[in-house]
Amino acid sequence: MNSRQLQYVIAVAEEQSFSRAAEKLHISQPSLSQYIRNIEKELEIDIFDRTVTPLALTDIGLEYVNTAREILGLESELKKKICDYKGDAAPRLNIAVSAYLNSGELSATLTEMRRRYPDVHVNVLEMFSVQMDEMLGRGELDFSISPIKQSYDMAHFSREVVSCDRFYLAVSRDLLAAWLPSVAARAKNGDVVDLSLFADFPFITMAERSLQTYSTNAAARKCGFVPQVVMRCRRWEMLTELVEGSVGAAFITDRFLLERSISDGLLLLRTEPEAPELVGAVSYRRGVYLPKAARAFIGNYKRIVSMQRDETAHLIQSVI
Repeated sequence: MNSRQLQYVIAVAEEQSFSRAAEKLHISQPSLSQYIRNIEKELEIDIFDRTVTPLALTDIGLEYVNTAREILGLESELKKKICDYKGDAAPRLNIAVSAYLNSGELSATLTEMRRRYPDVHVNVLEMFSVQMDEMLGRGELDFSISPIKQSYDMAHFSREVVSCDRFYLAVSRDLLAAWLPSVAARAKNGDVVDLSLFADFPFITMAERSLQTYSTNAAARKCGFVPQVVMRCRRWEMLTELVEGSVGAAFITDRFLLERSISDGLLLLRTEPEAPELVGAVSYRRGVYLPKAARAFIGNYKRIVSMQRDETAHLIQSVI
């Protein structure tokens, strides 16, 4: 067996289709099908069950693919170790990041990386946390940077916490006056409000599986209600614009609020109980070798975030 054989079988297993796998691998479908047939003939096993749609792995095929991923992962680690030993930077880092990240911190880290490791290509993918863990588990990423839940997986991944962002309940003064006039009459930025008063209030959240939605639901559950979600967004900018437009209230992190000017018509309130903090972490597979370039990236990112965190704490006080 060689690396190409392993990669081809894995591609077919992931795509559950010879034609899609062939397109992904940039070879013809008949060539790929014959290539897999030859492997099966050599091993005297059926890796794929061709009688079902979509294409499925046999029991021994599943063992083959799982072991193939382990072999390719070890091969990749060995190459990284050799590069570090020789003083050569790994030619490529694959990193996944969350849309929740402060883009300025990421940009500053990438700029520093280009200065220190000009020959390293950093491939940055933006996705949700669930997708990141799946790709980390398959060895397709060196590491990821994203918010994490308090119940995150410690068995398979190492996590280094880099930030803890507080949520504020953002609501327009006009909407608050229409729904809770007694609260609106005396409310000012930074005030603590009883979240149970907002049981019938319209809420805006991010995507259903996002950690902003998780934090919103967790805080509401403590008050015995389910948020009345009137709209879901994929971007923080859109969420904030909808709050400013009096569509609903939303929990927004302090660091994000500092990236945009806050209109006079927007109130930032602390709630009792508070929504769980948004904890940001660098994640990588437990026991996997991180090359020097990856460790340098993580170290620089943590340093830049720490500096930004101190600035955030100072500026948020001036806002509220």
